[in-house]
Amino acid sequence: MFDSAIVMYKKQLQLIDNDKEPGNLALVYCNLGLCYKNTSDYFDMWDCFRKAADIYTELKDTSYLCWATRSMGMPYAQLGMFNSPKDLYNEALRLSTMSGDTVESALTLYYLADCTRTQYIDSLSPSAADTLLVAKRQFLSVPSVLKGSQADYSSYTGC
Repeated sequence: MFDSAIVMYKKQLQLIDNDKEPGNLALVYCNLGLCYKNTSDYFDMWDCFRKAADIYTELKDTSYLCWATRSMGMPYAQLGMFNSPKDLYNEALRLSTMSGDTVESALTLYYLADCTRTQYIDSLSPSAADTLLVAKRQFLSVPSVLKGSQADYSSYTGC
């Protein structure tokens, strides 16, 4: 299923006029990146998300830039490479906080906390308990961040 979607998105990339439809181009890169993620082709996934992030940077579209940045971190966390996703999540959190996007901030906080929890859940390190308490505080901060949101994000799905 994802292989046929990859073929379709690649064809769509050839049809989009980069100069007139940069937002659509970035969205196709995001969708293609998601397909690559689901086929565990992380190199191509990261390439697509980086291209989308570059376009969103040019468009000054902070919400989608946050999403693309956060999405690049998820496979790192799944692969147990915890420093890279934390850096990406912190960058997405910085951008979402700067733009006042509370939904993106809450989602990013959740993924940051989950990454921290995953990294230390089975650890016998003396600092693991303290680190897990940090993750707990991050998880607990998510509802309070969302509570401050005035926007209607009921149909928000990211890329």
